Amino acid sequence: MPVIRRRLGSALLALPLACSLAGGAGAAPETAAPATPQRVEITGTSTSDDGRDSTASRVVISRDEINRHGDSSVVDVLRRVPGITVGGGQGRASDIRMRGLGNGYTQILINGEAMPSGFSLESLSPGQIERIVVARVATVDIGAQGIAGTINIILRQSPRQSIRKAQREVKAAVSSRSGRASAQWDSQLSDQLDGFSYALGAGLARKNEAWPTIIAQEGSDPSGTPDLRRLTRRHADGLAESISLTPKIAPQWGDQEKVSFEAVLRHNRFNDHSDDQRMTALGPAPRYASDTQQLDLRTTLAQGRLNWTHTLAGGGTVESRLGTNHLRRASDTRLLGQDAFGDLAMNERVTSSTTETGLLASGKLRRPYSDGHAIAIGWDGDRTSRDESRSQRQSSPLGRPVLDLDEQYQTTVQRLAVFAQDEWDVDETLSAYAGVRWASLRTNTQGPGMLPAGNRSSVLSPVLQVLWKPRSIPGDQIRLAVSRTYKAPRAVDLIPRRFVAIDNTPTTPNLQGNPILRPELAWGIDLAFEHTLPRKIGFVNVNASTRRIRDVILDQLFLDGGAWVSTKANAGSARMFGLEIESRVSLRAAWAESPDMDVRASVSRNWSTVDQVPGPDNRLDGQIPLSANLGLDWRLSQMPLTAGASLAYRGSLQARTSLTQTTATNAMSTLDLYVLWKLTLQTQLRMSVANALGPHDITTDTYGDASGRFVQTTDAPAAPTFRLGLELKL
Repeated sequence: MPVIRRRLGSALLALPLACSLAGGAGAAPETAAPATPQRVEITGTSTSDDGRDSTASRVVISRDEINRHGDSSVVDVLRRVPGITVGGGQGRASDIRMRGLGNGYTQILINGEAMPSGFSLESLSPGQIERIVVARVATVDIGAQGIAGTINIILRQSPRQSIRKAQREVKAAVSSRSGRASAQWDSQLSDQLDGFSYALGAGLARKNEAWPTIIAQEGSDPSGTPDLRRLTRRHADGLAESISLTPKIAPQWGDQEKVSFEAVLRHNRFNDHSDDQRMTALGPAPRYASDTQQLDLRTTLAQGRLNWTHTLAGGGTVESRLGTNHLRRASDTRLLGQDAFGDLAMNERVTSSTTETGLLASGKLRRPYSDGHAIAIGWDGDRTSRDESRSQRQSSPLGRPVLDLDEQYQTTVQRLAVFAQDEWDVDETLSAYAGVRWASLRTNTQGPGMLPAGNRSSVLSPVLQVLWKPRSIPGDQIRLAVSRTYKAPRAVDLIPRRFVAIDNTPTTPNLQGNPILRPELAWGIDLAFEHTLPRKIGFVNVNASTRRIRDVILDQLFLDGGAWVSTKANAGSARMFGLEIESRVSLRAAWAESPDMDVRASVSRNWSTVDQVPGPDNRLDGQIPLSANLGLDWRLSQMPLTAGASLAYRGSLQARTSLTQTTATNAMSTLDLYVLWKLTLQTQLRMSVANALGPHDITTDTYGDASGRFVQTTDAPAAPTFRLGLELKL
């Protein structure tokens, strides 16, 4: 039997390499393409839960912190994490930003792998998450993507989590926003039996929300005389339903072998209805005086992973993983456009379908070779095929021009990466992490009516991190890191399909992909000082960073046949700087007579300049310059109650994105409140209010050239959400 296990283990280690070679030698950094899953381990010289003793700079958000406010989505959890800001929402995908940068500058992983395209973080319940790891600096296991940093969301019963005891948990919650009711249910079941252990997570969710928006448009001619004044009132409501299963089974094969299989099965359905009413006080009539749009979107995701770990004599390990992904995304959109008299001017139906299939494999050998010294070498690769089709049918009872389209694209992405790293505890005061990663990417896109387009690129990324704990100041430590990272184009920016806007303007243009985009490359330096307050009162951390980026991807706006079109192109370089201060204090530890309360605060300040864009305010990716968080948790001594509040502040933004374009957003504060009542040791009730202040998210986009000026202001209010949840441990 031991011989069979050893041979099976060797086969599992060799099989991924054979699959990768069969799929093609070119492969790619997972950022540059649709759904390029990649395994990750945030490594260091310690497994400390909070990441403080790890040489690799990271912050770990525990399950208790994740569940504290009873959020319905992981996006709400991230909004309260120091150094992270969240934009978007209102029925759109949220934009998660570190150091004020999103859109691919921040790498977001689930269980160490890139999110499949079409997967929405809004559909991921906090009850399904074990912890969140925020890495400010890359390690070669993560992959060198993530110029601003990496957020790794670890699901419960992940490959790294052992099933040690029976567990039965159920969480049910109901919520209300603007009078619309939503419900959510999550459960976890696990046990260890003779010969194997198993775990099963399941979730159901139904969200019913509305998003009112007011859009004001103003224009003027070259002399400054107003020639356009228009107001659009938009009412949109959406119903999102999801079901998910996360099974895992782990046979017991002895002390040296660990084998497990886990899967993720999710199905989401989203129905959205929007109604636009346009009132023109000055200038030409819009294409439609009013329109209604109905969207039916369905997404199905299936993932499977086979993991094998063999423990070597002397403490080393050999790890291997095989996996497959399948994603199916289908949408059906109907648009009815009316003229000023209310007559039907356009009847449009657009159906689209995306199928994405991927194979991935990885292997890693980690072995200590002296006291406090360990090396690791490994590789990972994947091959993803994406088929996308779009059909557009139009008819006009008023005889307006119509356009019927049938578009189809096939994209193949291959990625291969190899890495080596060295972790060294020099002595009790000094530890170091050094690694290098080489990643190669190959993309190819083809379809009817277009010439095949492809791209090849490779990136060599060295990383060095040092942690110093001076003896003269016990409890304090200093971190220094130098790294080379990159940001690859998004899938939507590579595919040469044109996305047509309903209301085509310089601020809402049609979008056109560019298949020859190159990755952005960055060199970075990070310096941090971490100070521990006496008597375990708390801590104060200060982090500073800088990046130098080349081949920055910028928007290019132009007129094509009378329609505004935006595409992306590599153009020049950029510089960014950041400063972050974070603290946490226990009042009871500082003063025995004070309430049992923890206070946490953080503030982040960011700067950036893009060389190809004239100043002032030539910020990179509309970088958020200032953000702050203030929170407290109060444990009442007389009652089994815990209450808390969190205030997240996002500063205003004024950014110039090109010679003719600027964007601005208002300052916004988000207040969340919660009360936790522990009824018994196994039962607790959680009540919360999210967005208690009902903030307005206001964005102003401006276009100006020799022909005149166009300004669009969008006001999207956020209503408070009231939530009540019951949590049981059976």
